[in-house]
Amino acid sequence: MEFNEKLQLLRRAKGISQEKLAEEIGVPQQLVAKWEEGDEIPDMHSLMALSDWFNVSLDELLRDRINLRTLERLGFYEQEVETSEDDLIENSILIIGMILMMMMGFIFNHLMVGITCGGIGVGFYYLIRLKKRR
Repeated sequence: MEFNEKLQLLRRAKGISQEKLAEEIGVPQQLVAKWEEGDEIPDMHSLMALSDWFNVSLDELLRDRINLRTLERLGFYEQEVETSEDDLIENSILIIGMILMMMMGFIFNHLMVGITCGGIGVGFYYLIRLKKRR
């Protein structure tokens, strides 16, 4: 992720306008717009002000990567702490179903039939999971 994209992401995560950000760090709004467009890169003083204001390290601000903890703090990434028993059961059923379908393909000497049925089963499985999470 480029600096300009990261700046936009951080600003939007805070729910503030370019004008408000410019006011907070003491620069003109047009300069923030140029940073976000990728036309200019902030000077060291502005980078330190951005780092402090967004509570991210300069490393995270400037490099292509961003720390997962930062994304969690901003609400973009939620890590599942533990897998529920339902997930374990669902995943086991999925794996057993795939194995059974492939075995049926071998039994009837049509591997492609077994793989196709298994693929359809996986598709239904993920559709059901997607509906459950909404």
